[in-house]
Amino acid sequence: MKIITYITMVMVLFLSCVFVCVAEEEMDTSSDIISDWSGTWNCDVNTLNLTQDGNVVIGTYEKPEDMVVLKMEGNVSEDGKVFSGSWSDTGKIEFILSDDGKSFNGTYVSSGLNNVDYDSDSTWNGTLLDEADPEHPWSGSWDSGMNSITNLTQDDNAVYGSYVTPGDVLLTIDGLLSEDGKILTGTYSDGGLFIFTLSEDGNSFNGTFGYGSEDSTSNWNGTRAL
Repeated sequence: MKIITYITMVMVLFLSCVFVCVAEEEMDTSSDIISDWSGTWNCDVNTLNLTQDGNVVIGTYEKPEDMVVLKMEGNVSEDGKVFSGSWSDTGKIEFILSDDGKSFNGTYVSSGLNNVDYDSDSTWNGTLLDEADPEHPWSGSWDSGMNSITNLTQDDNAVYGSYVTPGDVLLTIDGLLSEDGKILTGTYSDGGLFIFTLSEDGNSFNGTFGYGSEDSTSNWNGTRAL
């Protein structure tokens, strides 16, 4: 009888340990879920390119009709769902990520003269571009190594965008495509020359650049960051 009681106690303890371990594992799994704001987002009238590093997010906001590139930066909440910060140096934004991480709803405030806020009710929503657009293969965010991102937007045979250096310096990009759409040539930061060649699968490019009027000899490559 004592043996049966002892065996029963051992089984109860064993099952209790299994239950506790499974519960802890499930809790750890849920705490490891991290939202990522990195990527290219299609918005109502603009393209938004974001890069997340820890809880810090930097990126660019591009206006096709004006060929303007503006900088955006801020921080995400502890759960990674809310991104708040500034755009165009003085404006303020707050974006809320959807549960599937494929879209966000948000609002923005623009600052006018003397930093007076207006349009505080304006909405700013976006949908993640998670695959290459066959009609605009150059559009997207490209990982250029050393924690640097090349953000490009294609409009017919024109391509413009930005390059965020490892030191968070924003450089503008402006160029034109060859007839077959495979080669992009242009300037960056109002002077430097570059030439990029798109891969056959459209998921990377190899290129070179030069400083000022120098020939394009230094490497500038990119891999699509989806």
